[in-house]
Amino acid sequence: MGPIEMCEALKAVKPVMEMVVVQIAYAGMNIFYKLAANDGMNLRVLVAYRMMFATVFIAPLALIFERGLFAQNLYKESLYLTSASFASAITNLIPAVTFVLAVSFRIVIKGHQIHLHQQKATAKAPLSPSVDGLLGALSGQRE
Repeated sequence: MGPIEMCEALKAVKPVMEMVVVQIAYAGMNIFYKLAANDGMNLRVLVAYRMMFATVFIAPLALIFERGLFAQNLYKESLYLTSASFASAITNLIPAVTFVLAVSFRIVIKGHQIHLHQQKATAKAPLSPSVDGLLGALSGQRE
């Protein structure tokens, strides 16, 4: 078995290994709960400690990997202040606005490389689908 086959085999087993690790963590947590309860610790205090430690460990990860949280909060606020159909139409406009900004800053995507400030306008090909998507999002908004 070569390295490529070994890598593919590990990819196939990865979800099962992750489930086993989670179950071991839950078992360890239950053992520590039982030990703390047997020593006389109040279970409500134990749950409060659990939540505090979880916050301390998860908050930095959330700040690093979940930078879109501010945008999600703005989206939820827009749902509260307007109708759901308007918020959905605006959400559908995000790709069109991104395309307009890319064209205005002369950012052209070729394959996986991004070329800035090209002299030739090579972004004509995605123009028609983008305009179609923009018109579809605008026409879908009915009150």
